[in-house]
Amino acid sequence: GKFLLRLDDTDPKIKIPIENAKELFLRDLQWLGCTIDEVLFASDRLELYYAYMRKLLEMGKAYVCFCKPETWRELTRKKLACPHRERDPFDQLAEFQNMMEHKTKEGEAVLRVKTDLLDKDPSVRDWWAAKVVDRPEHPNPNVKGKHVWPSYNFASAIDDHELGVTLIIRGQEHAQNATKQRFLYDYFGWEYPHAIHYGRIKLEGAIVSKSKIKQAVESGEFSGLDDPRVGSIENLRARGIQPKAIKEIIFALGINPSDATISVDALYDANRKLIDPKSVHVTLLPDPTLLEVQYCPAIEARIPWHPDFPEKGEKAFPLHEGNQSFYVSKQEVGAFREGDVFRLRNAYNVKLKSYSKDRFFAEFIGEQKTDKPTVLWMLEKGIPVEITLPDAKILHGWVESAILELPNPMTAYFEKTGYAVITSKSKSLVKALYAHR
Repeated sequence: GKFLLRLDDTDPKIKIPIENAKELFLRDLQWLGCTIDEVLFASDRLELYYAYMRKLLEMGKAYVCFCKPETWRELTRKKLACPHRERDPFDQLAEFQNMMEHKTKEGEAVLRVKTDLLDKDPSVRDWWAAKVVDRPEHPNPNVKGKHVWPSYNFASAIDDHELGVTLIIRGQEHAQNATKQRFLYDYFGWEYPHAIHYGRIKLEGAIVSKSKIKQAVESGEFSGLDDPRVGSIENLRARGIQPKAIKEIIFALGINPSDATISVDALYDANRKLIDPKSVHVTLLPDPTLLEVQYCPAIEARIPWHPDFPEKGEKAFPLHEGNQSFYVSKQEVGAFREGDVFRLRNAYNVKLKSYSKDRFFAEFIGEQKTDKPTVLWMLEKGIPVEITLPDAKILHGWVESAILELPNPMTAYFEKTGYAVITSKSKSLVKALYAHR
């Protein structure tokens, strides 16, 4: 099939179009593996819509309505006709021309399509096809001076026919559009395309409502559209979620007319299988503090970049005989009591002896592997790291300096914390976006 990307930018007042919409859509769709054959802007096709509006008026299938909103709602509720509905087509064309020339101002009149006034759905009864906008705001320079703007239902119905669309895929909330648009297709003698309607798909915990996002950004609650709480493809991509993982979840849902919420755990499970083989394991200490160990043997601790993929190599750390200092997580070691035994990862076992305000003290008790808890460590001070979490909070700590050897950006597994995309790094600071555990 041929995939048409049609940007419905015909609301220059409420949902004002953004300048780089095409680039944003293409970037996300291409990342998802969608091949776009043609990109169209509805705002470039206004003259086409005007021509069909005039045809409807000439046929007596549309009219210019001057009813106030409250009057129209009352007429609709009673299934009564607008008093302007049956005026002569010649007069209707003249009134439409006044709209085009902006002699008729915003709120004074709308163009309506004649439908069934007895339809059980009030929204179907003589639905509006075009309105006047006094001060349109639009990035398209070709629409300067245009004051008549079509409704989504009208413009998309005309385009579906003109562009030869055979399959419409749209949200369940648009299911009633087919009922409305079929009136146009019947008037013009066209065959209506096949339509598939699916329920809204939401990502658990993510905010996808554009109005809510806009409000949160304007109030300062969100930092911007890149705030991790915004449920966008852009943010998922930035956090290291793979397109294949998203596809697997969507395909598993199938075409379902009911709304569905994607479990983040299901998405993360699918993503973990894809990114783990490509990730390296990095030591992270959220709350670093000193651990002094006595009676240590001289050994070389070797820690793999990835425990399941030895071909990725190892990091070697020579440990001294006698007293050896380590940096550990204060939160992790602080959970032990004096006399508790734990293992320093890939090194040896120690027993906690005591602790002071700024450090812990322990002694070596053996190298043999045990089932005791394993503690992460560093030999020297790490690099400060800031990991932005999905709730926009920042996790601070140290990360081992070996991270500077890794390419940027890339996905790393911060041990005991989770996967994250390293966005920038230097000897003074590493920044990352958290993906998931």
